[in-house]
Amino acid sequence: MDESPAVEEGGRAFHRVRSGLYRRMTEGTYAVGSVLPPQRDLAKEFGVSWHTVQRVLRDLAVEGWIESRKGSGSRVLRGQTVQSGARREGARGPVTLGPLVSAAFEAPKVALDVFTLTSESIDIHVRAQEERIRAGDIKPTAISIRMLLPADDVELPYPYVRSNRDDPRPRRRLRRVPVKRHMALDDGEVVEVVDVLGMGSTLTHSVMDDDPHSNDSVTVGAWKSWFEATWELLGE
Repeated sequence: MDESPAVEEGGRAFHRVRSGLYRRMTEGTYAVGSVLPPQRDLAKEFGVSWHTVQRVLRDLAVEGWIESRKGSGSRVLRGQTVQSGARREGARGPVTLGPLVSAAFEAPKVALDVFTLTSESIDIHVRAQEERIRAGDIKPTAISIRMLLPADDVELPYPYVRSNRDDPRPRRRLRRVPVKRHMALDDGEVVEVVDVLGMGSTLTHSVMDDDPHSNDSVTVGAWKSWFEATWELLGE
């Protein structure tokens, strides 16, 4: 592909590869400790240049998702954890967000209510379900997704550069519970920021059951009531 590095890094190709690898790591396709496919194979699979893949891997390494060593490939350092008291029968290993969203889309009528600082996590997994629908693997008759996000005119406190809180560049990329981490900005500079991570945060999974007084039922009921009130009173 005849794309310049500058165009690729900030363009659709870069973000498509980045989102694809994020999704595979958070769904467990690339488990913690596993090694990603060679860069040449990833470039061929995604239909992009080797340079694009290299930039994506560099970005993921800076953010602590992978560790790249010359001659050893890129090893996955972490995934997305979901704390769950309601595990599927026969399920093994850690619960991740991807299968939960996938299970929701297998229902005839899909309804998701989402409250988050950024749509990054849910967007990646919903796009995966879109691919399943286009392939005819699932056929929901109705899909409803309500998402509560900060308004565009709200000045968010994170992320910010530790050495210069007035630097606007990190917040331009947010639109993730506070942590210190390194971020590769679009101009290539790597800075230490205080951020809120969505893709790497630990989630809590609760399922309403037949007992209205169980912890999960009470938790789900309370959150549903809160979401409905917030949606009606504050949503735009």
